[in-house]
Amino acid sequence: MFLTTPAQTKSALSYAADPQHKVMGGSDAGLRAELEKAFADDAALKEFDRVMSANGYSSRNVADDMAVLLHVKWATLSGSTARISSRST
Repeated sequence: MFLTTPAQTKSALSYAADPQHKVMGGSDAGLRAELEKAFADDAALKEFDRVMSANGYSSRNVADDMAVLLHVKWATLSGSTARISSRST
């Protein structure tokens, strides 16, 4: 399936919490509200795109996404701060 329109892309990247599942904060109402705010209006995706673009990467490029994902995971596991630097051109 190819996403050819902005509406298809938005629909594919949208998330609606299922009240039957204990995700997105579970029974912790404060955490749930905080997470819902972070994901409202695609705020998390927009912030991800802003950080990627500011450093010369594209959030719509799978290779760039994977590189940043691996970098952030490594930083998280090693206890360091994830800093994304501009890629060389």
